[in-house]
Amino acid sequence: MNTLSYAVVVDLGSSSGRVVVASSAGGDTLDMTEVHRFAHHAQSDGNHLVWDIDHLVSETITGLYYAKEAIGGLPATVAIDTWGVDYVLVDTEGNRTAPVVCYRDGRTHATQAAAETALEPAQHFALTGVQPETITTARQLFAQQATSEIPATADKMLLLPDYVAFCLTGSMGWSPTIASTTALTQPGSANWAEDVFDAYAIPCTLVGPLNTEMTDIGSVTVTGLENFTVVRAGGHDTACAVHGLGLSETQGFLSCGSWSLVGCVRDTPVLNDTAYRAGLSNEVCTDGKIRLLRNLTGLWILQQCCRVFAEQGRPSDIALLATEAADCPDPGVYIDTNDPVFAAPGDYPAIISERLAASGVEKHDSEAVIVRVVTASLARTHAATVRHLEEVTGTTFDSLRMIGGGVHNALLCQLTADECGIPVIAGPAEGTATGSAIAQLEIQGIERAALVRHVDTITYLPSRKED
Repeated sequence: MNTLSYAVVVDLGSSSGRVVVASSAGGDTLDMTEVHRFAHHAQSDGNHLVWDIDHLVSETITGLYYAKEAIGGLPATVAIDTWGVDYVLVDTEGNRTAPVVCYRDGRTHATQAAAETALEPAQHFALTGVQPETITTARQLFAQQATSEIPATADKMLLLPDYVAFCLTGSMGWSPTIASTTALTQPGSANWAEDVFDAYAIPCTLVGPLNTEMTDIGSVTVTGLENFTVVRAGGHDTACAVHGLGLSETQGFLSCGSWSLVGCVRDTPVLNDTAYRAGLSNEVCTDGKIRLLRNLTGLWILQQCCRVFAEQGRPSDIALLATEAADCPDPGVYIDTNDPVFAAPGDYPAIISERLAASGVEKHDSEAVIVRVVTASLARTHAATVRHLEEVTGTTFDSLRMIGGGVHNALLCQLTADECGIPVIAGPAEGTATGSAIAQLEIQGIERAALVRHVDTITYLPSRKED
């Protein structure tokens, strides 16, 4: 009988964090148990929208103590993943030198024109394979440099999962999957793109050599947690999620959370003009392949709608509203889910209701109608991106693998299948944690193919084909 191998996932999302214990008996099983979950959110410090990074680190350590208890103090690996682009500036002693600003902060908008003058967007894409959007690390650092907000004491820039790993182990490094979201690395993220640093007047000394995924970082030095070894198993949440799918060449993926990331996996970066004009980026997979994808606004719109509904004392349970929305007649009206108006928090129900009223939609202020329109609009945007991917890669996809919180929304899964005209294979909801666990267990010697077969899914067949 195979003995159990243990892996601990620290999955830090932009609204909550979780610590999950995974175990496998030589690949014959894959069991996952959440031992800690906590909420967090960005908040204003009077100048910027910032993250409470100390809270994230503290809750991570708390979760690791729970994990240790759950596995009886046995040895285990630990891997940290987060959302992309945000970073921490530290001094020579590893102490933070500035607030950790959220990618949704407005500081990059004021410097957008100057950034595009310093480095033309198409050239930026050619140098990095990544769309130079305002949320990228490159644009954030440019804004911080342009406004003299990079402290003189700043010695290094650590991306969030690398910073948390540093807090646990004392070992500083730069993981390729998360670095590939920065728009500061060469395509494939083997090296930093020094031409971008130079164009934006960002000191190259802020970073060190890029490391290799699927390797050890170091032992945890926190008292009482010495049984854990931190590893690189995909520092970016979407890289983790995709790793757990075992995609074929003819499958696309949709990682659906606050953001919808629609893409496919390729062996090498795709850098042609068609990819650039389609808004596609080349980010790195945990196994070194390329995630060719587009980053779209996702469930964030529904999350903000429900927040406003709750504040106004209106029905706000998204599961119930999605069920009601499924029973609503289709108004046949759509919104542009990537409209900049949906970039920052706001009264989205009022904005959407006004647009629906202008289109002659009855009950335009109904919660269910608003949820129906948003959901249908997200599905249509997903399908448009799938078609762009097919055009760029010359591949016709036979199915779309859907992961993330969006798999709980049956209406979104079905409408996405309808709009794409191909089956949507949904699951798991905790795709990121599953993928990180699989990568960690691979590091421990268990084959990936043996692990991915344990992932549960639901298939949604299209009820109509694209016209």
